[in-house]
Amino acid sequence: MTTRRNKSEEAEFYNDQLMDPFAEGGFRYAAEGEFVEGDRKGQKAVCKWFKKGHVHESKFFDLDIKAMEKSVELVKSWSDKRIIEQRIRVNVPEVWTFEKSDFFHEDTKVLVEPFIENYKKFNSNTGWHDSSTPWPKVMQALSHFTYHASNGDYLLCDLQGGVDSKGVVLTDPAILSKNSEFGLTDLGSKGISSFFSQHKCNEFCRSHWRKPNNRAQYFSPQEGTSMSSFATMPPPPPQFVFRSSFNNSDSVSTASGFPTMAPPPPRQLSCSSTESSISALVPRNLFPMMPPPPKRSKPSKNFSRVGYLRNVNLFGSLPSVEE
Repeated sequence: MTTRRNKSEEAEFYNDQLMDPFAEGGFRYAAEGEFVEGDRKGQKAVCKWFKKGHVHESKFFDLDIKAMEKSVELVKSWSDKRIIEQRIRVNVPEVWTFEKSDFFHEDTKVLVEPFIENYKKFNSNTGWHDSSTPWPKVMQALSHFTYHASNGDYLLCDLQGGVDSKGVVLTDPAILSKNSEFGLTDLGSKGISSFFSQHKCNEFCRSHWRKPNNRAQYFSPQEGTSMSSFATMPPPPPQFVFRSSFNNSDSVSTASGFPTMAPPPPRQLSCSSTESSISALVPRNLFPMMPPPPKRSKPSKNFSRVGYLRNVNLFGSLPSVEE
């Protein structure tokens, strides 16, 4: 069992949760909500969306799906070898579309997935790795194994997630490939070389696992996720449009930067799940975007998983976790 899915039909998010995301990566934000239907009713949910200013957003989703397929495949190969007794699973988000929202434009795509408790970062895509507990050693071995098992074509890294009694649940892994096939976080062959410049085999590695001939360090090891320089453009200052009605007339103002007024009263919206994807968010550099409202009244976000799902046959016969 290598995947962990939503298995839920609805989740609720509030305006203050969306305006004050609990995590921020290089090109996504993440906010916390709650599943209100299905097998995960009452459990925490996570909504992730792109920052403004990134080009070819639809292409990013396609590359996310491609990276997710390969990640699940590589983790399954590891599990089949039974190198350790504990399970390693991959959190699989779904792409849902907003229909009504005070916070997002209609038809905005977001990623929704189960929340991961006890979050830890094990290694990055530049060769950085943690060495404080046994699990980071396992993750380093997993990264090395994926390079060996793929005949040197791929390396699974940027491993992060939560540790529980069953093992580890990973989210947002990156894949390094010879030809930089997997988008923003794929640093190509130089990324693979940089990983091995920092890697020292441990008790979970095997002596016959292959390594690249070139183990030069091309990137400075850092805990955060590094992005390909050609994949993004600098985002413009965020703009917010505020409307107020006086004497049946609208007064509209546009401001750059972060808003200084409270968000609009919460309204319900619905969001349809249309496809599956992986997110590429690394929780780091956390800070509030703006002060939340004084209290929550009712959900401002209501997602509904209905309609056509592109992920029905996405993973073929790969097993799903039943929990």
